[in-house]
Amino acid sequence: MKKPILIFEPITGNQIWKIREAARSQNMTDEKKMEMVSGLIGIPDITALSKQEASFIIDRIQGTATSDRPYLPKTSNQMNDEASTLPTSGQIYLIRNTVKDLGWSVERFKTWLFDHTGQPSICDINRADAKKLCYLAIELLKQRN
Repeated sequence: MKKPILIFEPITGNQIWKIREAARSQNMTDEKKMEMVSGLIGIPDITALSKQEASFIIDRIQGTATSDRPYLPKTSNQMNDEASTLPTSGQIYLIRNTVKDLGWSVERFKTWLFDHTGQPSICDINRADAKKLCYLAIELLKQRN
């Protein structure tokens, strides 16, 4: 049996709406909301959140968070067949941390993402796209150093 891996389940449209509504109901500015997202994942992009990270942000905004950390991602053993096409959490963390380390804006990141995958958002990529982006990210970091 294969060792289970942590899977990146992308944020849903409903969760994006809930984050916006929760922030609005708490009179939270867009800047504060993006600061919260950036503090959690390193870049100020709601669409780069996982389902678990989005739930955590919603709970933090509403004041109902029971932990100071996001909820753990599901493992491949906890999911159905779709787990084989979703990126791993490790792949997404590497990509997001590279974007942060390079100091890219969200717009620069999304352009790079689209240029190499044809996808407008990290929540739209599959595991093969994520693998390709990881290789590219490592090469970018090597070139920088």
